[in-house]
This record gives sequence, C-alpha cells and structure tokens, in this order.
Amino acid sequence: MAGASGRRFDPFATALSATENASSVPVSQKDLPALLRTGEGEPSHVRALFGDVDLNRLRRMADILDIDGETLARAYRNKQELSPHTDSCDLIGLACLRDAKTGGVSRLTSALTVHNVMREEYPESLEHLYRGYVFHRRGEEKPGDLPYTPYRVPVYSNTGGKVSARYVRTYVEAGEAAAGRPMGEAELAVLDRFEEVTKRPELMLEFTLRPGEIYFINNYTILHARTAFDDGDAEEDRRRHLLRLWLEVPQMRPVHPHIRSGGIEAVPGRTPSFDWSKLTNNRN
Repeated sequence: MAGASGRRFDPFATALSATENASSVPVSQKDLPALLRTGEGEPSHVRALFGDVDLNRLRRMADILDIDGETLARAYRNKQELSPHTDSCDLIGLACLRDAKTGGVSRLTSALTVHNVMREEYPESLEHLYRGYVFHRRGEEKPGDLPYTPYRVPVYSNTGGKVSARYVRTYVEAGEAAAGRPMGEAELAVLDRFEEVTKRPELMLEFTLRPGEIYFINNYTILHARTAFDDGDAEEDRRRHLLRLWLEVPQMRPVHPHIRSGGIEAVPGRTPSFDWSKLTNNRN
C-alpha cells in the first residue's frame, strides 16, 4: 500500500495480501466473508494476522456511505471530513466496494507515537487526556439511563503495561456539555493540541482504498480518519461505498474497562442519527 508520497507501509502489506485477488471478482457485502477466509475449515487471513479472532463474533458490520437527506446522520453516513478517532471494538476492518469520484482519502496515525510526542511537548495536556472525559451516548442509552457515561473515559490509559487510546471528539464535547459542564477554552485547547499532533504529516499515513482492497487495524493503537469526499451526481448504486467490520478478539490486549464498549444492537425503525447542535458544533 503506497502512501501519498509513494512510500510503502510494510506493516499493512500482509493485510493487503488477503485481498490481492479481490479485484478479479465482483465485490459485494455477501462476498466479504470470502475475503476473510481462505476456504472451508482453513485459517483466515485475519486470524493469521492477529491470532485468536472469532469470525463468528463480528460485533457489527456497517455500510459507510453518504445518505441523502439525513442531515443528522452519524459520521460514517455522511461525506464530511473525519478527524483521527477510534471506534468501539478491538479490531477495525474497512473494505472498499466503490471509491468516490474525489476525496475519501484514508488516514492512519499511531496513537502511541502521538502519546510520546505529547509527553515531550505537552505533558500537562497529556495528564488531562489520561484523566479523561464523560462520553455522550448518542441516544443509545437504555430508558432511565443518563445520556452520557457515568464515568470518565480516558483518552489514554495504561493497563498491564500497555498504553491504549479511545477518542471521538464529538462524544467528548457533547458528553461534557450534557453533564452540565461545557468545555471552556483551556479544555478545548487540550483537544486541539492532541488533534494537531495526530494530523502532523510526518506521523500520518495517507492512502485511498480502491475496490477490492481492505485494511485491518488495532483500534487501541491506531487512530483512523478520512478526508471529505464527493460523488458528484452519481446514482446511489455508484457512490462511494465501504463496509466496516468491528471485530472482537478475546484477550488480545489488556485495556481499561471504560474504553471497551460495543454500543447497542441495531433497533428496527431507528436510524443511527443524533442532533448534536445544542451540545457541540463539532461533527467529527
């Protein structure tokens, strides 16, 4: 996989080999398991990469595409730029069915490298990130529960000697606002410093997934993002379309219990949308 400058990023070469023949066959959601398994009873490419992965325990599979008319759509259902963040799983897989007319460049940054830069340049801000913030629950809370987590979710945590990250800026800002303590300039500056480091070109790998390509990343050590994209006037069945997998890997890594969260199962009749406007202006 070549970055924007043409350099290769070797740690993902093995992951790419799992789909090296994908472009020779039609790629669809029902074909995706074929990209993850070599055949009946044989080890999967995912298991070869990451060890004990139970492919029957997909935490969630979701379509990533722009949905017309959903002004409140969650980030994976619109075309805006997404800042570096993590998801709610152990491993993330992204498979490309169709790429965009323009944009949609994937960006990956090592959360551990960012941690070390923060320790050298902004140690006080790093302390705030370790303390963490309450996260907004995006309307997924159970009846009677608070709309935000009753505990702080650390952006960085060290469990069993392993540093891990959990970060989504919108959830942080909205959660703190819902808890009755909107973030002031000094608190927002901490997040600004963190995001500035995550977006430094020398720390970020940029590439565009093409149809039939897929990548897998450790959700606790890699921050992922994308640039805005545009499908022009393409019909819906020709617009950018990726499939996202959230995978559970038992005992993959010791992590803080407050950063391991899978959300809720899909509810018939409900769409993954939420109105953030009264809590934060940030949408990514």
